[in-house]
Amino acid sequence: MELMPPSLSMSCPFSIGRFSAVPHWPLLGVPRRDVQDRATLCIFAAAMNARSDSQSAIFETFASQIAEMVNLAEQNDERRVQRSAEIEAYNVNLRPHLVSHSLDWLAKYYFSMNLAVLIAPATDPFITSDTPSVWCNPEKYSLAPDNRGASLAQKDIEITMPMTPAYSLLLSHQSIVGYKHLTGKQAQEFNRRSRFTADKYFVSWKGEVRKEWFDPGTPPADRRENSPKAKRAEERTRALAALFENGNIPKTIPISLLDTRRNGEE
Repeated sequence: MELMPPSLSMSCPFSIGRFSAVPHWPLLGVPRRDVQDRATLCIFAAAMNARSDSQSAIFETFASQIAEMVNLAEQNDERRVQRSAEIEAYNVNLRPHLVSHSLDWLAKYYFSMNLAVLIAPATDPFITSDTPSVWCNPEKYSLAPDNRGASLAQKDIEITMPMTPAYSLLLSHQSIVGYKHLTGKQAQEFNRRSRFTADKYFVSWKGEVRKEWFDPGTPPADRRENSPKAKRAEERTRALAALFENGNIPKTIPISLLDTRRNGEE
């Protein structure tokens, strides 16, 4: 789909109501993927991402910091427009506001991504958790350690959300669309992601618990910090730190420690 449906956020109540009909499409063999059906899935996924306690906690921390800054500004400048009461009222209903904002921008971004429905084998059903929307970049180790948080801007980002034990939504920038049957090993890898993303609880359809869900995995040998460029950068950082040990302020600093081009780090 190349076009954004008009007034996507205005169609939210109707779209979420229709979501209950989505999981039966593959069972009936009817690949209904029109604009409204696609919007329904994207809106539901955005709402489920925003409604989790873990996501709300991040938003609450940010909102409290804003409130603190506004209160401080009002105390130091009487001429400033009084906004603290308005912000306090906003924070009282913070979670509904978070869901509303997510439906306004996140659902639209989801709509621009490629969408697929993953189908798990009967022997390896999907699990879910109190954080059902999972953001994962399976290629994150190719990035610098400080940039490994999952981001929508990353080309390898994968967003999954189990809808039933048999079906899971997948949003990505990759050429993965339509219905995709998974092997048992592939389904369990998505379950491992779900288990590690859980805040406090995860849910297994029949109460089964598998040890692979708790496997943190092994970092690949070719991860970014093992590259020659990264090792040179680490050596340069250690050398710079050594110059300033014990509060010392060096009179001169070798240019090789400041110019990354000399170290082949660009």
